[in-house]
Amino acid sequence: YPGLPWPRERLGRLVSCVPIKEARSISVCWPLPPQSAHLFAKPELYLAHVLGHEGEGSLHDVLNQRGWVDQLSAGPTQSFSDCQLFALNISLTPEGDAERDKVLALLFEYVELVRAAGPQEAKHKEIASLQEIAFAHKEDSPAADDFAAAAAMALFKYGPEDALRGPFAVDEWRPDIIAEYLGLLSPHRCLVFVASSDFAGAASAPG
Repeated sequence: YPGLPWPRERLGRLVSCVPIKEARSISVCWPLPPQSAHLFAKPELYLAHVLGHEGEGSLHDVLNQRGWVDQLSAGPTQSFSDCQLFALNISLTPEGDAERDKVLALLFEYVELVRAAGPQEAKHKEIASLQEIAFAHKEDSPAADDFAAAAAMALFKYGPEDALRGPFAVDEWRPDIIAEYLGLLSPHRCLVFVASSDFAGAASAPG
């Protein structure tokens, strides 16, 4: 295609959606450099780890204390040769749906806290260890067609010697790259999708 799927002039927008089935959610999506740019640093995994965890003081913890969240996840949702889309997804309770603006404000406040804290090597080591465990304990004997498909896909990014371990490996500690990616997670660079049946009366598309 001739250009990026998420050009700069299309970012910084909020899209209100009416779900077909009952759903209440907020998804904030940021375009990032392609995964192939840093195959063994995987900064998108660091972002997913710090934004998606559910421990004390996390965004999930804060929202859960208010009774506003059902589920929260973070990570890449689309990956192309020249970019990827990173998303922070929140499934809301009915109470959270009624406080959508506050939920979104807390989300951006938390992203800013993570950015201000900067890259933490301890978190990188934790991610690397978890990835090594995932690789060591993956299926010992996957179906032949599944194994072949996964290896073939990996060969688009990794050399033959890294085709199996490469997708799991987080060998490089690159705080400069992580800081760069954190700096890209700003409100004016994202697309916000809010799904709620509350928008049914204002929907512009036939349904």
